[in-house]
Amino acid sequence: MDEIVKLDEAQIDGLKEVSNIGAGHSATALSQMTGHSAMISVPAVNLVSLSDVAPFLGLDGKET
Repeated sequence: MDEIVKLDEAQIDGLKEVSNIGAGHSATALSQMTGHSAMISVPAVNLVSLSDVAPFLGLDGKET
C-alpha cells in the first residue's frame, strides 16, 4: 500500500481549493476567538508515499 496516486492538474487544483476554504474558515474562527487578525497563504499540494511523510515534514518518525 505504498503506491502514490497520480492526480491530474484539475484534481490538484481542487485539493488546493478545498484546503484554502478550510484554512480560511479556520483563520476566521481563530480571528474571532482571539480578536486578532489571522493570515493564511495558499496551500501547496505534494503527493508522497505514506512512508515518506515524516521525512517530507522534516521529522524522523519518532516524535510523540
